[in-house]
Amino acid sequence: MSESRLRIVAVHQELLGTYGDIGNAKVLSHRAMARGIQVEVILARSDAPLPASGDIYLFGGGEDSAQIASVNSLRTHGGATALANALDNGAALLAICAGLQILGEYFPGSEREQVSGIGLLPLHSVPGDKRLVGELALNSTEFSKPLTGFENHRGRTVLADGVKPLGDVFLGTGNGGGDSKVDGILFGKVVGSYMHGPALARNPELADHLLSLILGGLAPYEDQSAAALAAERRTAAKLLASR
Repeated sequence: MSESRLRIVAVHQELLGTYGDIGNAKVLSHRAMARGIQVEVILARSDAPLPASGDIYLFGGGEDSAQIASVNSLRTHGGATALANALDNGAALLAICAGLQILGEYFPGSEREQVSGIGLLPLHSVPGDKRLVGELALNSTEFSKPLTGFENHRGRTVLADGVKPLGDVFLGTGNGGGDSKVDGILFGKVVGSYMHGPALARNPELADHLLSLILGGLAPYEDQSAAALAAERRTAAKLLASR
């Protein structure tokens, strides 16, 4: 991290902003600034090189054509290399839905064709028989309380052997690969998930986890509105799961 500010890079929001995942940048900014940390949010467009000096990179969800346009841009403008270098230098990353698929080895296009990803994560995605839409909730050993979100995707993501998921799903489908119901990935300083919502608005503990990966120990901070929303969605998820 630079000495003066935390740099948050929201990647290709004009393509990967379909489900309001830019809210993740706003949540990180709010929770960092509440602790006296200066923040710079960079909206990295797909028609320009990806900034290589970010501290936290954010990928969101998008439709098939936008997802393919995003991965093509990363190749054309050297974004895949810039992102790999940033992660090697200690940056953190949150990848949601289409963003998670982009970072893997390959993912399905609109005609179920195999599209090459940028290969930063040990996973791949394949087409599913139906679209998965609805509430998503999971337990993770990394977090003290369940995480919740909303999923809307057709692709199924398969992690390489031995790779750790974000958590075990108790409502919804998540990655949807194989017999085990898991969601996302935890891989170094990368967190991936199918949770929209935006994810960090519904899960302040996850937001603080990402901040701590860069900032280290965080000063205590309690946002009552965020805590109330998180608690309400956890309660609703448990009720839905019990039906």
